[in-house]
Amino acid sequence: ILGNEHVSTIASTGNLGVTLISLGKLDEAEPLIAEALAGNRRLLGNEHAKTLIMMANQAYLLEELGRGDEAEALYRETIDLRRRATGGRDPETWAPMNNLATLYQRRGKLQEADALFSELLELCGKSLPPDHPYAAIFTNNYADCLTDQGRFDEAERMLLASQQTLEAKFGKDHARSVKGRARLIRLYEANGHPER
Repeated sequence: ILGNEHVSTIASTGNLGVTLISLGKLDEAEPLIAEALAGNRRLLGNEHAKTLIMMANQAYLLEELGRGDEAEALYRETIDLRRRATGGRDPETWAPMNNLATLYQRRGKLQEADALFSELLELCGKSLPPDHPYAAIFTNNYADCLTDQGRFDEAERMLLASQQTLEAKFGKDHARSVKGRARLIRLYEANGHPER
């Protein structure tokens, strides 16, 4: 009814792509996310909030598809544009920062991951209470990175604190809570204390 170049059509295309990502149908999602991103760039420009959200979605999809170099570059571009627009003080900047830091960690770029996680937690700390779910998720992710760096005492402190919030906010059986407990086990095994 509205045509392929209407903002609502492009938004719906992107929403369908994101839904397919959440269902694990990555190959089906890829052309839709690419189409939505290209449409947002054409109609709204490279720095519009909707374009930046779709860039972050595409970066996440690329990462899930195993195309780490492309994902890393697109995350960096998204974060740079959002920093210029908002100074990094909004949740739409934090998600790609978290995702890029996690990608750095998985790729063994621990110094880059550490620096980005530190910046992310500083930004969140200025805007969110410490028991906010975002703060807990990002703290838990950073603590896992600290485990990889052998900084076990810091990692334990942060994992325990964030785990308490995750379980209070999401419940003990939620995927984030389960992941947090697995990270504590990994920490204790790496630190030579499997009995904890």
